[in-house]
Amino acid sequence: MAKASPIISALNAGEWTPLLDGRTDIQGYSSSAHVMENYIPSIQGPAIRRGGTGFIRAVKDSTDKTWLVPFIRARNLAFQIEFGELYCRFYFNRAPVVTGTTTTITGATAASPVVISSTGHGYSDGDDVFISGIAGMTELNGRWFIVANKTPNDYELTTIHGDNVDGTAYTAYSSGGVADTPYEIVSPYSAAALEGSSGELNIDFVQTGDILYITDRSGTLAPRKLSRTTATNWAFSTLDPGDGPFLPLNATTTSMYVGAATGSITITASTSVFVADDIGSIIRIDQEEITASDPWKTGTAYTAGDFVRSQGKEYEAITTGTSGTSIPAHITGTVTDGGVEWIYRSAGYGIARITAQGGTTATATVLTRFPQTLIGSGNVSTIWQKGAWSTVNGFPTSTTFFRERLVFAQGQTVYMSTSNSFESFALDDTGEILPESAVTVTMQSSEANDIVGLTEALNLIVTTIGAEFIVDTQTTSDPLGPNNIKVTRQTAYGAKPVRPIRVGENVLFLQASGRKIRGLQFSFDVDTFIAPDMTVRSEHLTLSTITAMVRQEEPYQTLWFTRGDGVLLSFAFDQTQQVRAWARHLLGGTDTKVESLSVIPSPDGVRDDVWAVVSRTINGSTRRYVEYIRPEFQTGDAQEDATYSDSGLTYDGTSATTVFGIDHLEGETLAVMQDGANSPDVVIANGQFTASSAASVMQFGLRYSSKYATNRIDSGAADGTSQAKTKRITDVAFRVLNTLGGSAGPAEGNTDEIGGLNYRSPVTPMGSPPPLVNGDVLLSWPGGYETDGRIWYINDTVFPATIAAIMPQVTTEEAR
Repeated sequence: MAKASPIISALNAGEWTPLLDGRTDIQGYSSSAHVMENYIPSIQGPAIRRGGTGFIRAVKDSTDKTWLVPFIRARNLAFQIEFGELYCRFYFNRAPVVTGTTTTITGATAASPVVISSTGHGYSDGDDVFISGIAGMTELNGRWFIVANKTPNDYELTTIHGDNVDGTAYTAYSSGGVADTPYEIVSPYSAAALEGSSGELNIDFVQTGDILYITDRSGTLAPRKLSRTTATNWAFSTLDPGDGPFLPLNATTTSMYVGAATGSITITASTSVFVADDIGSIIRIDQEEITASDPWKTGTAYTAGDFVRSQGKEYEAITTGTSGTSIPAHITGTVTDGGVEWIYRSAGYGIARITAQGGTTATATVLTRFPQTLIGSGNVSTIWQKGAWSTVNGFPTSTTFFRERLVFAQGQTVYMSTSNSFESFALDDTGEILPESAVTVTMQSSEANDIVGLTEALNLIVTTIGAEFIVDTQTTSDPLGPNNIKVTRQTAYGAKPVRPIRVGENVLFLQASGRKIRGLQFSFDVDTFIAPDMTVRSEHLTLSTITAMVRQEEPYQTLWFTRGDGVLLSFAFDQTQQVRAWARHLLGGTDTKVESLSVIPSPDGVRDDVWAVVSRTINGSTRRYVEYIRPEFQTGDAQEDATYSDSGLTYDGTSATTVFGIDHLEGETLAVMQDGANSPDVVIANGQFTASSAASVMQFGLRYSSKYATNRIDSGAADGTSQAKTKRITDVAFRVLNTLGGSAGPAEGNTDEIGGLNYRSPVTPMGSPPPLVNGDVLLSWPGGYETDGRIWYINDTVFPATIAAIMPQVTTEEAR
């Protein structure tokens, strides 16, 4: 018989797959978990209970899947954008952005439903309104309602679920009050277009300053710009460069010429090459025969209107005279050669946008003036190329920035803007290819796999359906440009169309199966990139396809993922500390699913807020809410401010028993904390509840359970391992930080409350909440003899919990 007192000093290896049940030889086994649910593995070692989610508001239409996209202008100026069926709404400082154009309230009836008097309000049935500033019937303040049965001067209030607001028990209206509506703009993206085939967000985006560039992953819509002027002034526009990019040069004998140099022109081709889907796209034609313009000569008489060519460019005389000795070489405006003034006209090509087509002809609007060498049937050229982005060719599907260039991907090709303008894709500068000119490069491999992701790192990381590439300079001493670029295939795992994430020198991407996260990193050992599997120890957690991934840098350096079944996953990742820890997070409520994720800085900038669109069944109907994971309790915080319930709200005001404005959880049973102490659960009716006693600070929301279970303890035995041997745990000490509540035992269904975390101490004054515990608490173990030796700790209270270490007393029998 061997007696041991092992210490589990770190709980940050995450939940391991059952396939590793016997791998006690792997480093990190003692820190691994059999179950880690609603705990965050920290880099330092403790398991920290996830903070509850805070309710912000319902999405516009819960029948549609809705998405969140971050917009971060600065650390202290960050928005969330709600993308739904052909609309966008906005959030700032953890609250919806309203228009700022209010209507005045002059009355409110204490009836069911409440009727608001507001002369000439202009609302329609179904409009969302936010009410504030009412004196008397203060129960309405700070709440969102839906307008019903409106007349020109009044309207009824219903809840966000469409139920009549029963104001019969409300305080009588006294005076004042205003109503406002959410700020909203029209979006080009339908709900169907926003969702990919595997449930992922079907747009890609990248931001610079006050502009968000957006691509449609299906390639159906042209790239868009979403621009912000103020919090209530946003606008979509189509990104439609007039100077490129283009498909490869025509390789056929088909020739073209134009009818004029400028304006609305006719382009005539020798064969039928124009189709209806060309309308709206651009075309570039370069001069092939230059006999239509004589070369400039010195000492030659010229008449105004004459054309000449000089250094590959075309100039028009605007004065009559004899030329001097200064060779025309300018690219803008007018310059004299010493005798004749010449205006720059063309670099030897022209660009036009097609407005109509007839097979062999097209009507087009000139964007870049055509040279005389292309005008008329005697000046044909086979050097032409259509625009790369069009209805017939498709549009970019992915985007990022790289080396001060805006980058798009379409098919197997990457298009980089000019280095001096994100919205220019000019192939040359007035005929001269420069290092700063736009770049077009194709991912060449044995398989024609489309690009699904672009990530800016030291190199440009390009992920395709079948392989991973890097794009970089060929000569490191020269700048990236059309003549200094190379593409190298690195690995061949393939990726899904979910935005990769850069973490340090690693780029994490979702493998094509949707079930593995790989970390692309350079290996000096093999002098190339490798992509190890980040899910190998927790493969069971990702058997349902991952649909989204985001990064929370502060405070825990954690990545968050959604699965196709709506389960939320976290992944603590720190390469330097060798931490790779997965955990699952099941949010409170019925049929709860996390459908969209986004991260922006918190209003105070000290942490990163993880936002989500959460779907739940509320009162028998599917509801979708915008929520965020609230901050975990930290030393120095007030106990009454701990927020450990989901879809929760806070009441902070004068001491009261009844709380209003909880319409989003109508009919639900909520956990409540009052002034830092546990309070009996309540059921929401008419958007309100009455607590058991009065309190000035109340936290309330849907209860959730946090579960941690160790893997089988390997405490050793006199003749080797303790695995599979009969053992008995007699007691367990838990070292905790800022913790209250919870039970422990050998199985989920066999736990006892931990006295030191649940019972009031004699030194705690009556009327005060039991304080959070810091230190060691002991539990006489409720189990008997067994072979597994797992330790469960479960906390489903409204309080925080941080487990720093677990110290069992174990007696192991030598015989099995």
